[in-house]
Amino acid sequence: MRLNKASQTLLVSDVSISQEYYRDQLGFKIEGQFVERDGVSFLIKKAENKELIRPNHTVNGFMESFIWVDGNVDEFYEEFKARGAKVEEPVTRDYGMRDFLVYDLDGYRFCIGGPLNYYEK
Repeated sequence: MRLNKASQTLLVSDVSISQEYYRDQLGFKIEGQFVERDGVSFLIKKAENKELIRPNHTVNGFMESFIWVDGNVDEFYEEFKARGAKVEEPVTRDYGMRDFLVYDLDGYRFCIGGPLNYYEK
């Protein structure tokens, strides 16, 4: 017996529009109330009121999640940008990581990144 995976719950203003954004701009598949891509999944739930939509960076944090990339970070950035997602340019960190930020329609912010040693392979 083992735990299989976790899905973060995101409270959104419109479930259908949010799921379409994750599908069309970020390449996720819609599975019921969930969106999923490569083992990363989010439960998309309708917020009872807009005050409940509180992305971490607007309250007391940097992002909703750090999503590890198995591959070239810049290729994901280019894919998301070409699909029309709201993204910030990739940054190389002095602690050996490369990452970029991507936002959804309700302002949730995700950091997509991985170690620089990928580029040494």
